[in-house]
Amino acid sequence: MKKIKNCFLLTLSLLLVNCNVFAETKEFDASKIKSIEIEAPKGEISIFAKNDNKIRVVVDKIQFDPKCKLSFTEEGSSLKISISQENLIFDKVTCLSKLSVVTPKETVVKISTGTSTTKIEGITGEINFKSATGSLTALNLESNLSATTATGAVNLKYHTCNQRADIDILTASSDSEIVLPVNCKIKVSHKSASGELYNEIGETSDYKMMIKVKSASGNLKILKAKKI
Repeated sequence: MKKIKNCFLLTLSLLLVNCNVFAETKEFDASKIKSIEIEAPKGEISIFAKNDNKIRVVVDKIQFDPKCKLSFTEEGSSLKISISQENLIFDKVTCLSKLSVVTPKETVVKISTGTSTTKIEGITGEINFKSATGSLTALNLESNLSATTATGAVNLKYHTCNQRADIDILTASSDSEIVLPVNCKIKVSHKSASGELYNEIGETSDYKMMIKVKSASGNLKILKAKKI
């Protein structure tokens, strides 16, 4: 029994060590960075706003083959975080990661991913999201947002409509849902072969937000934010 217990503890300790080895953390001076670009093929991407003098990036390499490459590049006022793989024809390489970024809310964010599930919260800077099949959930927004995905759902929530903002969404078959304060003045353009539009807000000629959605078969829902 003692041998079994010792073996279990040894195995557990090795697992914990391996988890620590595959987690990488970087910090950057937030006063020098105005925009962040992220390229990650698959896994999870999380970006949260926090007013601090540091940008903190944590990358958990869940399944990271030796031919996967993680890089951080600062170019002017832009920080580029890239997870890539060698261009191999016959070898199958898996670069699965969980990437978390904490940054000031005014940061401009650009994301390019294959299948990653992406969550953004509290970012008031412009957001650009491109994915093959990944989904996007973005909360407490204020500014312009563009999203392109084939089958990933797009869920957005704005906490204010006090400034001019444009939302552009392009999907193949995925649904889009946008939650807005009840006092938002909007104009909507929804083009879809078979998808339907449901709009609780209504439209007005003196709008501050333009919502454009193109989809082959995806639905668009525009809902009023519920009062807490």
